[in-house]
Amino acid sequence: MVLTLPKEAQDVLMDPQPMHRFGTPEVAQAVIFLASNNASFITGAILSIDGGATSNAQPYNPALSTSN
Repeated sequence: MVLTLPKEAQDVLMDPQPMHRFGTPEVAQAVIFLASNNASFITGAILSIDGGATSNAQPYNPALSTSN
């Protein structure tokens, strides 16, 4: 969805991202793992799959939000 935005808008969203790239299907791989028996001993964990955005502690900027 982000890739359909103009380059300038993508750059604004990318600038604060520590990994300097948009997410790819690795998010789906994490979901598949967590739903599998391999994750049966995992309880009460938070797995942030956000390219480091959470650890970067950027404040919310409503001007960058795409929701209306």
